[in-house]
Amino acid sequence: MSAKTHADRLSRALSMANLFETVESSTEENQLTLLGRVSKESRPRWDRFMTSLMTAETGFQEADQVFWRSHFCQRYLLKNGRLVYGWNVALRASDLGSALDVIMPLIKGEETSSVLPAPTSSGASKHPLYTKKIIPTEGADIEVETGPLPGAFGERRPNESGKGGYLIGSKDGSKNFRPPVRR
Repeated sequence: MSAKTHADRLSRALSMANLFETVESSTEENQLTLLGRVSKESRPRWDRFMTSLMTAETGFQEADQVFWRSHFCQRYLLKNGRLVYGWNVALRASDLGSALDVIMPLIKGEETSSVLPAPTSSGASKHPLYTKKIIPTEGADIEVETGPLPGAFGERRPNESGKGGYLIGSKDGSKNFRPPVRR
């Protein structure tokens, strides 16, 4: 199918869900862009849809399956000398049809977890800085996420002369939280 057909499909789905009224659409190879309105009544549901779409997009990226890229912004225009804005929605994917198959349940309000890929065989995420593990237990599985502490990167650690930030505890491991001040 052409990108125009996919743009029409997305536009119809958003309209039928009363989330978005398309004013104009444009397409390029592997990309579609919609410009439209979101009513005040639809705004909370629109925000939930954007959040679930971005969460799903991130979930696929963490599973090393970059399925699509989305971009949402408000585009300002002059209409009869008056400043107005519309929502600009861009979606880029090598296979727009498959990406829309995943996105359609989100438009209908289904949970993000229903469209995400299954965890890797070890149950851990492949994201370089964060890890996510699913630990099976008798009651329910427990999901544990770990990540780096803010400010604990190399450029924030002390240099050769001892100046800079320290992690909790001092260089020698004692409970003195402050490095010595040299004057």
